Amino acid sequence: MGSHGKPPLPYAYKPLPS
Repeated sequence: MGSHGKPPLPYAYKPLPS
């Protein structure tokens, strides 16, 4: 999950606007 280039942060930390 962290190999995308972004730090391994939990999804709950940055909720994406649906």
